[in-house]
Amino acid sequence: AAEKELAAAEAQFKELLSKADALNLPEYDDEQAAGGFAKQASATEPEVDEDYAARVEAHHDAQKESRGGKNTSSMTEKEISCKKWDDAHGKEARDREHDKKAREARREEARDMKSDAANVPDDA
Repeated sequence: AAEKELAAAEAQFKELLSKADALNLPEYDDEQAAGGFAKQASATEPEVDEDYAARVEAHHDAQKESRGGKNTSSMTEKEISCKKWDDAHGKEARDREHDKKAREARREEARDMKSDAANVPDDA
């Protein structure tokens, strides 16, 4: 496996060397390396693969979309605390209302039974 990687790296290196030779850059010595070559190299525009650049740009733009607003990390601590408090007290209010209705139903049933007991038929 390592030999295959080495062979692939050597092939890539040779390809890069051939591309560098294709650019036909002039030879330079140490005196030119200080400034002359840098100015000459910056004057030429680099080759850009526009299809690849468009794909990369589209990929990065797509990740900037919002994932939604209900994420708790997008809420402050106070908002989270307030929401939890409201939820807890809403449940308590529903439980109290349920107990009140059940109590009223038992009272109504007890009144009906008392009323039925008081109504004795006159046939006897």
